Amino acid sequence: MRRSVAVSLVAAITALAQFTIAVACASEAPAITQFLKIRTPAVPVLMPNGSLLQRDWPDGVWQLYRVTPKTAGANASYTADQITRTRLTDFPDGLSAFSLSPDGS
Repeated sequence: MRRSVAVSLVAAITALAQFTIAVACASEAPAITQFLKIRTPAVPVLMPNGSLLQRDWPDGVWQLYRVTPKTAGANASYTADQITRTRLTDFPDGLSAFSLSPDGS
């Protein structure tokens, strides 16, 4: 009985692997533009008031943004639908770095 269970398990795993390979081959290969759209905001700095400063490049040039949660306090959420995003700079050549004064302003 153990042998038949083992054979069935191996057959199921083999079938699943073949299905996965077939699905992967059937889908279209990703285009380079999909990879160019991947971005990660950089250098996040949490402000005393709960907002977040970060560099981001949605237009292809680094700029400074302020991210403010719609709900302040301990339940603040920084998910995309729970924030207000404000662009603070508009430098043609972009922003390489930023710093805050000791009081956070």
